Amino acid sequence: QGWPECGDSLHDRGAEGRHSRDIVGGVVVSDIPKLPNINQIQQALKVATRIGIRTIVRVGGDLHASLAVSNLQETFEPDLKTPGFGKLTVSYRVTNDGNVRVSAQEHVSVNALLGGNQQNLDPAKLDQILPKDHVDRSFTFDKVFAGVRLTADVTAKPVILEGQVADQHEGSDSTSIWAISPSAVAILAIIGALFTALAIRMRGRRAGAGGPGSQGAGRHGGSPTPDLVGSGAQS
Repeated sequence: QGWPECGDSLHDRGAEGRHSRDIVGGVVVSDIPKLPNINQIQQALKVATRIGIRTIVRVGGDLHASLAVSNLQETFEPDLKTPGFGKLTVSYRVTNDGNVRVSAQEHVSVNALLGGNQQNLDPAKLDQILPKDHVDRSFTFDKVFAGVRLTADVTAKPVILEGQVADQHEGSDSTSIWAISPSAVAILAIIGALFTALAIRMRGRRAGAGGPGSQGAGRHGGSPTPDLVGSGAQS
């Protein structure tokens, strides 16, 4: 016996099918024996065997291949062993909002506000995403510079699996997160305090050395005392 599991879908979506779409269904063949099998402990069992065949039906019309990126989120974990760096996890959802099944080629990039290293990732191409279906993705970047503000950019480009589709649209999304390393902030605070203390000490030394000299200059009118002319000198 066999029947198309997607028969109702094809009938119900007849009007929508005129605008074209890929419809996925299946054919299941079931074999149930008339007589039961007797096992070793004298139990009567009927073992049903079923074989399923997946079918893909493309209704003719205008084909539209499109992917959308949504639910983009970032989490940053500072690395205590490496001050100023940490792990960044980027998670997002790729949705097929077109009407044909496609694969997806993705690109993920991370940039820091205060410079540092830019990291890029090109994940392995997804096998396929059916129309109106979605796939959740998550990737972790190691040794990311905690540049106060990290921005993640994600793009997903549809890859046609069969036939020709003229209308294609790639999805993209971007988000930012605060990324501060406590150990790096502590080190910078200690260095800043040392420089401040050194500057105050140097200023105090300059003020102490310049005090007596300025008082002596005031008593002499601000000019050095001239040398006395010898008695044997001619005027």
